Amino acid sequence: MGQHLDWVEGNRLVASMGSENYLAERITTEREARNWSQSELAREMERAGCRIPQTAISKIEKPQRGGRRDISVDEAIGFARVFGIPLGELLLPIEATNDLEVAKDLAAGPTALVARDTAVDTYDQLVGRLRLLYATDQGWKVALEAELGRAVDAANTDDDAMVIARLQFLRDVVLIKPKRAQR
Repeated sequence: MGQHLDWVEGNRLVASMGSENYLAERITTEREARNWSQSELAREMERAGCRIPQTAISKIEKPQRGGRRDISVDEAIGFARVFGIPLGELLLPIEATNDLEVAKDLAAGPTALVARDTAVDTYDQLVGRLRLLYATDQGWKVALEAELGRAVDAANTDDDAMVIARLQFLRDVVLIKPKRAQR
């Protein structure tokens, strides 16, 4: 999972549907997602400070005739550490956390779109102001062309995103081209 539940949502869901049975299912799901054997998971747990033998993991994941092995609080915390997932989320069915993530993404989409459009508008305004200086002031024209040259040199030796962005920004200012198509 990319993002995790916040405290309020997580606590509400755990209180309403959390279960040790879901924890057992999530242990299997998370282990398999990492292509780990039960022995590898046992080693990772030991590295995280929680010793649990592979046989115990097997009894947690695949209940025997006597039922599934209980999971101690320390073990549950260890599994959360090893998988990098908040403990509360491990107590929930994976569908519950996936559904919540989709709902969050759907809610965040319009905000992200407005932020993107605002950023594009701000960028266009910056470029426009500097283009005006470039076109009307010889001193700024020379300075911006020199800055573009330095940006080209920097981009030839450094592929950092900000170095490349600076170069593109200066190209947009100095190498005047048609305005971007409107949304």
